[in-house]
Amino acid sequence: MSVKLVDDKTVTTVRKKGDRVIGENTMTVSADGKTRDFTFSDSGTPGAKAVTGKGSDTRVGPAPAGSHAISGSWKTAKYDNVSDDGLTVSFRIDGDTLNMNSPAGQSYAAKLGGPAAPIKGDTGDTTVAVERLAPNSFRETSTREGKVVNVTTMTVGADGKLSVVSESKLRKDTMRYTATRQ
Repeated sequence: MSVKLVDDKTVTTVRKKGDRVIGENTMTVSADGKTRDFTFSDSGTPGAKAVTGKGSDTRVGPAPAGSHAISGSWKTAKYDNVSDDGLTVSFRIDGDTLNMNSPAGQSYAAKLGGPAAPIKGDTGDTTVAVERLAPNSFRETSTREGKVVNVTTMTVGADGKLSVVSESKLRKDTMRYTATRQ
């Protein structure tokens, strides 16, 4: 990853795997230092369209004295204008296997209650183990290099909407959202 200080309020990052750019991010802190807007592009999956979007964060911890305005602790306030490929995912149960496919290029076939399965198209060599919590509820536990990096619980409600709670063990945050069937 490379980091460029654009000015006293803006930082850009570029992530590469080998010679290929797999992600770009620009973060700009507001004049009052309380919010941070960001844009991103993730092209980590070879052959898939880049997932793009923008959003904003709210400061939850001060920047250390003398540091860049981007420093400190932030909480994501919202995502906005995320490309469809980053918002669309398909699930299918086939016997005792949950299959996931995304237009962003990731997929898996994981046996319910079985061992972790590789997430194809994932540049981090992430694996996922899936357990059924109830007839309409599942938990994905994602690992990388033997360490849990994310735990996501998905529940289909009576209204057909998918409620998702995703806990990042790396960022130490939780994202909650609702998805609708297309």
